[in-house]
Amino acid sequence: MAEDKSQSQIAVIGAGPGGIAAAIQLKRFGLSPLVFEKGEIGGLLRNAHWVENYPGFPCGISGPDLAGLMKLHLESLEIPVLYEDVLQVDYRPKESIFDIITNVAEYDVHYLVLACGTRPKKLKQAEGLPLALREKIFYEVHPILHYSNKHIVVVGAGDAAFDYALNLAQSGDNHIDVVFRGDEVKALPLLHSRCLARENIHLLKRHRILSIGEGAAGDLSLSLDGPGATVCIECDILLAAIGREVEKEMASPRLLDLEEELMMRGLLYLAGDVKNDLYRQASIAVGNGIEAAMRLCRDIKE
Repeated sequence: MAEDKSQSQIAVIGAGPGGIAAAIQLKRFGLSPLVFEKGEIGGLLRNAHWVENYPGFPCGISGPDLAGLMKLHLESLEIPVLYEDVLQVDYRPKESIFDIITNVAEYDVHYLVLACGTRPKKLKQAEGLPLALREKIFYEVHPILHYSNKHIVVVGAGDAAFDYALNLAQSGDNHIDVVFRGDEVKALPLLHSRCLARENIHLLKRHRILSIGEGAAGDLSLSLDGPGATVCIECDILLAAIGREVEKEMASPRLLDLEEELMMRGLLYLAGDVKNDLYRQASIAVGNGIEAAMRLCRDIKE
């Protein structure tokens, strides 16, 4: 008889490093979690140009390659991933059940690991733009890594913006402008120096986007408030890396109200960036994914 996935003991929502680590550890304990992922396995690793602080890779490894190895690890343990978009998660106190509704089906579980990560903050200047222009604005780099011969403006002064620029600069015929509001670069000095060393990356400090419109050739036209003057830049692509916020939109108001209580009772666990806020590192996410699984297993046995 085929396994009924509509009812299971444990669900892991999100297949980034935290969710993957939790699922692997649960499998080692003889448990079979349902893993939900709306996109591709790997989470923000898919955006990372080069990961140099993950133990075991002394020469570093690209984010997509590390994500690929994590996917292989799941497959080697025959841990199935349900590629479904989780629309809502609720909790029914009387039955002690988490109710998970996706774009495909509905699932009931007794234990839940939330590893759903973060979502990017959006540019206010992009609100209300025609669809044709909004399709040229991105908030993650992985969908445009294959682009070449493009003028790309990256907005942001942090690690993500500079890492995205380095990723896009690998195609030597791309031209990348990194635009940020202040004088201070907030990215790691290592990333900053690498960007300065690339001829096709230019930094525009003390520039702020005033408005976004359509250029003469149907591309994007950016009006920037620069030092002492307003300047206009036309570009093919705009990539914003202006911060991220915890992704809990799928959680019902009741679940959010009960979150702390459910965590204290050993029914709900957080892993990865949804828990770590600013400390978005793959190694940290893996560590607390494993910890969540170990605590969950202990709580089940008790």
